[in-house]
Amino acid sequence: AGGLLERGLPVMLKHEFRAGGRGNEILSPVEGLTPVGAQHAVHVNGRAELEAYVARRWDWLTSNGRSPMVVERYHPDSRALFAEFDITDKGVEFAGQGELISAPLAAAQIIPAPGLAGDALAALLDGGRLLCEPLHAMGYRGTLSADAILTPESRVLFTEYNGRITGSTPVYRVFGEQVVGPGYARERVLFDRDGWPVPSFDEALAALAGAGLAYSPRTRLGAVLVTPYNTSNGSVRYCLAAESVDDAWRGQAAIEALFAGGRR
Repeated sequence: AGGLLERGLPVMLKHEFRAGGRGNEILSPVEGLTPVGAQHAVHVNGRAELEAYVARRWDWLTSNGRSPMVVERYHPDSRALFAEFDITDKGVEFAGQGELISAPLAAAQIIPAPGLAGDALAALLDGGRLLCEPLHAMGYRGTLSADAILTPESRVLFTEYNGRITGSTPVYRVFGEQVVGPGYARERVLFDRDGWPVPSFDEALAALAGAGLAYSPRTRLGAVLVTPYNTSNGSVRYCLAAESVDDAWRGQAAIEALFAGGRR
């Protein structure tokens, strides 16, 4: 970490076993860096401040030394992408891909990832498949998600893989393939949002229907609620099908406005 910071480059410190950016912190040699994909961005000026930070945060970053900590270069203004694959006895098969949206923590995703240039999409899928091949040879069978970032210089850099069903898997497998239909990736954009603040599940469902925003099998557009009411933070998760990325963002804004300002 010190070597990167001394070169003027920000650093991401990652707890090995925390998900959704909740175990991440960014160290920056300059002030004012906006954290995306991490809880905080900490200005560190010189090695003494770095050592003081590590001493102060070591137990949190490592669960009191029980878990590894990962150090990565942080690339500001990058897009977070994923590609998922099914690994079976027959080989490796592509399953779905998309973009994770963080503000600042991972809370939403768009499937498929919008506006990926051909080279970037090929690098994501080809690199993800390469990650799958040794795991297939080792005997792993199941879902594998290859996570990557697309930097402002259009480089695709892989950050990790998850050998499990992820939060993205049911979005394209269930909502995409089974509800919207097999052509979802060509004909629709799926927008998934976790943590929509609502008074209750029933009131959220009624509000969607009343505003004409609930999913319609006839048009294959609209939103469904995909989790029970989360009593710990007063929220639900929804998936929205739209005809375009712009329509997806407009739908998201309309849904979020239903209970904006504490209206119940």
